[in-house]
Amino acid sequence: MYDARSLHVREAVEILEENFGDLVFRTRIRKTIRYAEAPVKGMSVLALRTQGPGGRGLSSLAEEVLEREQT
Repeated sequence: MYDARSLHVREAVEILEENFGDLVFRTRIRKTIRYAEAPVKGMSVLALRTQGPGGRGLSSLAEEVLEREQT
């Protein structure tokens, strides 16, 4: 879960990109309270709030994975 305000998270992403280059996905899934709420309600993040930052992030990651698979 990506939080751009956190120096630790930004540094971790930088280290991953330095070590793994293009293998690191571009998509960053933002940290959101929905990730904690969804399992309590017995739902996925996408079912709970498709258009929220979490849902959009997961959808973007899925598109990126599929895009890479095709190339």
